[in-house]
Amino acid sequence: MKAERKGITLIALIITIIVLLVLAGVSISLVLGENGIIGKTFISKEKAKEEDAKEQVWLQVNGSVDETGKLDFDDLNKSLRDNLNGVLFNNKPLSDENKIESLPATVEYKGYQIVIPKDNKE
Repeated sequence: MKAERKGITLIALIITIIVLLVLAGVSISLVLGENGIIGKTFISKEKAKEEDAKEQVWLQVNGSVDETGKLDFDDLNKSLRDNLNGVLFNNKPLSDENKIESLPATVEYKGYQIVIPKDNKE
């Protein structure tokens, strides 16, 4: 009577290892690659910072609109200057000499350029 051999062969073991290495390579690429999960989190974080800066500026703009729906430039300049530390207009801090007097206007806040368009809508 012939004895049956049980177990895996060396070739089956090598094929299994190769498949696992390929899967590991694909997984690492998806996580760490240029368009991987980690890269996308950094992009999302930067976009969130930009949107936060934009929202802060727009809160001041919308708070400076009078009852008739007209933007009060004096109130806008004061609100931006008093409530947003480090806001720039024409690459200089807002002041009595350097102030927004018409739209469209571009301000810089937290390193982001934010445009306040002529129609005063986002």
